[in-house]
Amino acid sequence: MYDLIVIGAGPGGYVAALEAGRLKLNTLLVEKENIGGVCLNWGCIPTKAILHSATIKHLAESGKRFGITCKDIEVDQGKVQNHKNQCIKRLVTGIKNLLTDRGVETVFGEAEVVKPGEVRVGEKSYQAKNILIATGSTPADIPPARIDRKYILSSTEALELDPLPENILIVGGGVIGMEMARYCATIGTGNTYLVEVLPTLLPTLEDNQVSEVVTSSLKKMKVKVYTGTALQKTEIKDGKIHCSFKDMDDIVADKIILATGRRPHAKCVEKIQNMEYDKRGHIVIDHLGKTSVPGIWACGDVTGEPYLAHKASWEAEVVVATIAGHKVESKNPVIPSCVFFDPEVAMVGLNPQQAEKANIEYIQGEFPYSAMGKAITEGLRDGFVRILARKDDHTVIGGQIVGCGADLLLNEITLAVKAKLKIEDIAHTIHIHPTLGEVVMEAARDALGEPLHKTIN
Repeated sequence: MYDLIVIGAGPGGYVAALEAGRLKLNTLLVEKENIGGVCLNWGCIPTKAILHSATIKHLAESGKRFGITCKDIEVDQGKVQNHKNQCIKRLVTGIKNLLTDRGVETVFGEAEVVKPGEVRVGEKSYQAKNILIATGSTPADIPPARIDRKYILSSTEALELDPLPENILIVGGGVIGMEMARYCATIGTGNTYLVEVLPTLLPTLEDNQVSEVVTSSLKKMKVKVYTGTALQKTEIKDGKIHCSFKDMDDIVADKIILATGRRPHAKCVEKIQNMEYDKRGHIVIDHLGKTSVPGIWACGDVTGEPYLAHKASWEAEVVVATIAGHKVESKNPVIPSCVFFDPEVAMVGLNPQQAEKANIEYIQGEFPYSAMGKAITEGLRDGFVRILARKDDHTVIGGQIVGCGADLLLNEITLAVKAKLKIEDIAHTIHIHPTLGEVVMEAARDALGEPLHKTIN
């Protein structure tokens, strides 16, 4: 009998297995496809690999203002795909080696939880004291556009496009839609259309200022952006997709990329009685990852939003630590996030609109990249940092960064929110000059009314 059977080897499942192995728990990991799950094989990693190619192309095209002229810039889509695939292969191999090193047994196949304590894979059954469901989520489509993997694609198929078609319609202005629009517009040579049913892009952020910046950036990339309208009908004629919308002209596209969200994949426990789900089909868990069925745990996308790899990994560590009998800080985690756009968008905690909804009185500091020496020397003047702190005791409660390196710079603010640091702790910490990191310090000083490189109102 195993101490733990983990179903799903994505960033929740494989992290759980690695931690369980480290803690000497007898562990079985079951995966139906590839080690690494969606994130490593069809999500986070491959997306960032192809976006890096887009960044290189953009830098080459922008070199003239820095005295470097690059002629005859060409994109070899085959080599872009090869770079992406090599990144995946290297990381998957590394994880497999770690699993072996920690004594984790791995089985490939479709898992079914027969009852608490028993998992069937194919014709074989396995017993365990604990079962962790880490089966993730799958792309969601919409009635007017069902994924057929030929004309209408999920982000999974979109990552394999070679070459990019002349006319691409992206439906959905969330994180996936924004990143795919950036890639298609930068690497491709045709038309990229982006349609979002809600009034603003990145609507779940509830941040109008951020939405305005990214919308402006997309338009600079020549992306045709339409918000507040819905795709109503698609029809394939002569190898093209004719798309009809509410309140706007039709679009004729070669491919549609659906970025309309994801849905939980909880099939492996569908026969388990008394399993509690929310209204969208996510498995309900408590702060330790326990489900409503004793002995069955869950983590990651299958338990609900945010659909983030690092959230899944953190939840997995909490589950394993609890099973091993260790106490762990598990309530109210501080979970940062990032959109790998150009400029990048990163956020943690509360923004002004959310703080106001929560009736929290706050002070706010903001500072633009355009006033920082390092940003100016590298031509990175688009963006800003915003930091919020409670008005009464100056405890940092949130931060948003739009700009190059936002994914790195946000970690300082994330630590401040988690550790309940004061805004003064950031403002009065010496930051290296000249670096982009100074913009975080300047925003903190601005919240205190002590800006250095900004006019005092």
